[in-house]
Amino acid sequence: MYKHNTLLQESNVDFKNADHIIQVTFKIINDPKLMMTVVEKLHSSIIKSIDSLLYYDYLYKRISHIPTSAEDKLRLFRDYTIKKYNLKKEIIPVIKDLQDILEFRKRSPIEFVRKENLVICSSGYSTKTINVKKIKSYVAEIREFNQKINQALSKWRILKLKFLNAEFKFK
Repeated sequence: MYKHNTLLQESNVDFKNADHIIQVTFKIINDPKLMMTVVEKLHSSIIKSIDSLLYYDYLYKRISHIPTSAEDKLRLFRDYTIKKYNLKKEIIPVIKDLQDILEFRKRSPIEFVRKENLVICSSGYSTKTINVKKIKSYVAEIREFNQKINQALSKWRILKLKFLNAEFKFK
């Protein structure tokens, strides 16, 4: 199996896990600390989706190489891939927000729950607040983004299957 298919499947699994946690598990347990797990899964899903598109374009020689750094991948995605696949540019701020939340959490010594919000506090006492409404908006944006990517790459699979079926009929 091609690497872009594997990455796309992993992305879909991560997204389904994040969606289930925020839609089902969170309602039952009602622990705001679950929101960080959702943020991590959403970030993983979106990064794997981007990598999937980049590997797909590399496979068909639309791009010369795949960058190794996350910033370069995001730049290539923003400058080339969004236009090619007719994706919404509103996904870029969502990616940046998710990255900022994860980076802020890595550097912060304290996080606590306050009124249904998860508050992450840095050593300089600057804070970042995460709530369910914000997470659900991220889930909605990423759902739409992943659906478009799945549609774009499924066209390739359908064409390949038609080609293989036609090839076997003529032999």
